[in-house]
Parts: sequence; C-alpha cells; structure tokens
Amino acid sequence: MKKLVKITCYVLILLVLMPNTQVKGHEHSCSNLKVKLVPCLLHLKHCRHRCTAPSCAAECRTPPLSCCLNLGMIARKVNSDDDAKMMCSCIKEKAIEKDKLSGSDVSRLPKACLVDIRIPVIHAKTDCSRWKEKNIKRRP
Repeated sequence: MKKLVKITCYVLILLVLMPNTQVKGHEHSCSNLKVKLVPCLLHLKHCRHRCTAPSCAAECRTPPLSCCLNLGMIARKVNSDDDAKMMCSCIKEKAIEKDKLSGSDVSRLPKACLVDIRIPVIHAKTDCSRWKEKNIKRRP
C-alpha cells in the first residue's frame, strides 16, 4: 500500500511539473522558436559573411542537420493562423531586423532541408498579421 501511495505521488508531481503542450495555438512561444532557429541562422550568417571561397560553396549548399530537424519540429507545430502569425513575427524580429539576414535566404531553408513547410519571404515591412496557416503548411 505504501508503495502505491509513493508511485501515485510521483506521478502527480510529474503531471504538475510537465509543461502543457496540447493547447492549440499555443504550442510554442516566440522564444522557443528563436532557440530552434539558432542553427539555421548561424548557418546563414556563416555562409553570407565567411563563405565566399569555392570550397565553402558545398558546405553552404545544405543547412546543418540540427537546423533541418528544428525546422521539421517547427513545421509540425504550426497548426493555426495564430501560430503562423507568431512564426512570421519571430522570424521577422530575430532574423530580419536583429540579425539583418535576407528574407529570401530564410525562405529557402525548408526546401534545402526537405521540410514540408513554406516560409514566404519576410521583409522589414512584412505585415505578419495577415499570415495564415494555410499559406505556410504544404498539404499532401
């Protein structure tokens, strides 16, 4: 009986401590998305600033595996128009405005990674409030 009480207590503690990721439209925050984009953004910065030699061209053709895996996670979590707007705003804030990366370079990442998501080109004047989930997700 004591063992059952202990197990029940542990399970309850785990349930309380686990983050709730099942609420539609709130599956990931902007800060989490920015963290997931770090390998991709580092790749783009490296290739833009330091990768001009022919030997570097092959290295810059394909993003690192960590970038591609994270893009796949992001793609699976864009499930609503609010998610799409948040994704646009985060990319705009981090990649375009702060890191001064090219919106067209960012939009090419999913194709280079073979990830089933479309990221339209984002500019400093892009109105993220108009983004819709259907414009980002690719349907089979």
